[in-house]
Amino acid sequence: RIAFAHSIPSKILPIRLADYGGSILCKKGSFICGDPNIKIEVAASKTWKTGFFGSQGLLLQRLSGGELVLIGGGGSLVRYDLRPDEIIKVSPSCVLAFSESVDYEVEFVGSNIFGLGGLFFTIFKGPGTVYLQSMNFDNLISQIKSRIPSRSNSSSSSSNDK
Repeated sequence: RIAFAHSIPSKILPIRLADYGGSILCKKGSFICGDPNIKIEVAASKTWKTGFFGSQGLLLQRLSGGELVLIGGGGSLVRYDLRPDEIIKVSPSCVLAFSESVDYEVEFVGSNIFGLGGLFFTIFKGPGTVYLQSMNFDNLISQIKSRIPSRSNSSSSSSNDK
């Protein structure tokens, strides 16, 4: 027996590359392992906008050259099989992997209501397969941090208890 795990809490998705034309694009950091022939490359952006906004969470790797890869994604994993010209728009943080037959770009849609940075969508246009995750690692850390009491609150509450 052999066991594999991702470095963060996640679900593991096995992908047979032959089912996707021999390669797949996945979010940087999602690759766990693959057979010895797997090639891992940085995926070139299709447009300058995609590359420019890549810092918003769409940094990609191309996995090719082998038969089987395991990738990890957080929360629930959802598969969408897009028909030709079918479009979905998602947050870049939800993107896990997609077939290279899918066209994609990242679009700036404006500032959020609190003025804290911009809002972006990743736009996918079929045909092809897109895998989404419901929670990425950065969101998980933010949720954990928000539930940890600060030192100032814990020390003031302990002094009130005396």
